[in-house]
Amino acid sequence: MQNTNDFMEVDFEKQKEEIYILFNEVKLYTDLYLDEICKGKATPYICELKNTKEGRESIHKYVINCMCNYNDFSIGQALMEMERGLNPNMMND
Repeated sequence: MQNTNDFMEVDFEKQKEEIYILFNEVKLYTDLYLDEICKGKATPYICELKNTKEGRESIHKYVINCMCNYNDFSIGQALMEMERGLNPNMMND
């Protein structure tokens, strides 16, 4: 029988490290996705935004936020949602 104290023991440092790795992977895949979608003209606002360090960080934060808060959001969906918020031609009334 497992000791109930074992269940309560959580390695927070290991979890923190795993989350850090996961977020860095999301950033990497977001950058790869941006390289692909910015070959076309569907997302001009985020493609312009990605050209600065601050802009890229803003995109990364937005994508991570969407993926954490809306479990079914993919990187592509988060990027399109961000574009809709930035592009006046795509805004809904």
